[in-house]
Amino acid sequence: MLRTLATTFQEGRLVASAARILSRRPLHSSRPYYDNLPSITPDKPLSEGEKKPRKRKTPADRPAKKEPAEKATKKKASKPVVKSVLQENRLIKDLNETERPGQTITVDDVEKYRNIELTPDPSSPDYPQQFKRRLQALEKAFNGDQLHDILKLYGIQQSLSKRTKRHCASLILETWGWVRPDGQVEKIEKVFPLKPSETFLIMMHHNNQVSQWINSREVRVKLQREPLLFNARGPRPLVEDIDAHLSAIQRDIMSSTFKIPINATLSSPQLQAISRSCGTYIESVSPSEVSISYLKSQPGALGRTQRSLLATAYNDTMAPQPSLYYHTGGEASSVEEPLFSLLPCAPAPTHADSKGNYPTYRLERVNNPVGSMDETTPVGVGESLASLHDLDSSKFDFHEWLHQLKESSGTKLIIEASPGHVLLKPVDSGPFTTVSPIEGELTIQRAIDWLQEAKHSHSFHPFVPKSAFGFQTLASKSFQRLIYSQVTPPSSHPDPSPKTILRCLIGANEPTDEGSPNGLALSIEDSPAQFVVQCEAGVTSSLDVLIPERESDLRFTAFAVAPLPLGQYPVDLQEYARKLRDASQVAWKAREDEVAVPTGVNPPLSVYLDGKQYVLTSATNVRMGRRQSATHITSPFELVTETTVDMENIGSPSTSCRISCDPDFTGIQWDRFLRNCDWLTRTGVAKNSAPLFEEDFTGGL
Repeated sequence: MLRTLATTFQEGRLVASAARILSRRPLHSSRPYYDNLPSITPDKPLSEGEKKPRKRKTPADRPAKKEPAEKATKKKASKPVVKSVLQENRLIKDLNETERPGQTITVDDVEKYRNIELTPDPSSPDYPQQFKRRLQALEKAFNGDQLHDILKLYGIQQSLSKRTKRHCASLILETWGWVRPDGQVEKIEKVFPLKPSETFLIMMHHNNQVSQWINSREVRVKLQREPLLFNARGPRPLVEDIDAHLSAIQRDIMSSTFKIPINATLSSPQLQAISRSCGTYIESVSPSEVSISYLKSQPGALGRTQRSLLATAYNDTMAPQPSLYYHTGGEASSVEEPLFSLLPCAPAPTHADSKGNYPTYRLERVNNPVGSMDETTPVGVGESLASLHDLDSSKFDFHEWLHQLKESSGTKLIIEASPGHVLLKPVDSGPFTTVSPIEGELTIQRAIDWLQEAKHSHSFHPFVPKSAFGFQTLASKSFQRLIYSQVTPPSSHPDPSPKTILRCLIGANEPTDEGSPNGLALSIEDSPAQFVVQCEAGVTSSLDVLIPERESDLRFTAFAVAPLPLGQYPVDLQEYARKLRDASQVAWKAREDEVAVPTGVNPPLSVYLDGKQYVLTSATNVRMGRRQSATHITSPFELVTETTVDMENIGSPSTSCRISCDPDFTGIQWDRFLRNCDWLTRTGVAKNSAPLFEEDFTGGL
């Protein structure tokens, strides 16, 4: 009907035009059109005498004709352009423009003009023509309002000052990857409001991507603190890429609340340290409840954070801290008394640093180091380490300590010794500095007096002597070690108080060469006997010995544990071991198909044994090796090396070594154990965490 009305209207306009043409006066006429005009008298003819004679030219007067060199080309007469009276093409275009706004445009209607087979190549010489053809196709197919609707379908934000059809069509082509050939890409600015948790997780896990945006010359990004905003300005494709990246991260962020099952309040520095080590964002909701924000693509981060929070709360409130003792090599036999210094020492960051052990210092000898030609107080090979002094200068007897521990447990006792560094941190210290907190010359007695007077905390960082790796390897295995500590009130006993623990070892009967999920060497055969779970219950106690004249200190740990019957295993641990085994089998089979399947199995945070609650305070994946050497002071000399991957800090493995002894051995065997401890502190030791700027302290203070 619309076309019929338009045709009728056009024909009516044609008839009116013809009537106007016929009613006009003729332009050419040989006589006047009106009869009432006065007549015009014709002119009188001239006589023969009045006529002027015509001068005739002779042939001599005529100029010679010039012969043209070439025949002039005749111009072709241009044909008149015959236009359609109805102007059908114009009419059809008007009809299309009139009908189309009432239709609903979909993405499929637009995608028909997108040639997927042709990949845009701006470096090609034909690229400008290809871009122009596609631009004209969009301009011809859609009107201005429709192009604006298409921009909304693609989620393109356009400037209100530019609403032309060509501009809208070029934005659509840029979305398809067709950049303007003249290089003039529209620049836009966008602001992204962020939450503190989103900002932390973006900077923690996507720092490389943010660095690329900052270092890019094409886009300018800026982080505003108050209010918290992320601003980006640059070419539209780059800003939209940043928008898509940030939106994907925001969709990946999850939040969960966790209530600590211990009556403990963690400080803000502790929460920040756990956030950095576990890669999550922690906010305090109440004294015993926190909110944890993490990435959904990293589900293990939530479990690591919960375990770290629980272990930190337990160590702050209930765990008995290892007591600190010092040992000297006896009276100085030379005229000059050895000098010492509290040297600043920065150990490798580990999860143990969650309390903020910076700055830290180690008491070391600074004049005539041990092992040099000018050593003033050499330590004899046969010297016994049984003489230990605590910080109040009272005697401490190893045998008495071990005897009391054995009497309290009633089970077999094992003592272990590990080399490392005892690092001290004054509570009232300022920022980290390389200057010793005690000025002037420092003797051992003055250092001990300072330790007695100043409030301090200490930490122990183990390491392995270089020569230990040259020992022959007897056996090795991998397993997961979970240690649950009983929830009890803290003890005020001055001596190292024993701690009641439940230790769970999960591994395989025979270690395999291939690693399984979580870094374990678990057998995934159908036989359940290949998967071993062993639980032990008992008590443990530790003490740290500061030996300033040696390159290494010692930590002694005593265990009095006994295996639990299978029927007494906590139900939660049995269920966890079953899930871990099933997940390992699935992951192993998927590995054969080159498909990665995460386990997503976390150990229980608390269990109950005999009606008492135990909380998870340590979760590590361990690769243990037994080594032996017969070329040292005792024969044979066995030690155990362990490489542990802390489940709360997957990226920071640590290696330690230890030697063990049964206190029920004879006196000769006990003396052999002490001699091996002496070797750990002074023979072939290379410091893992050497003091900073050690050369500045070699001459003493």
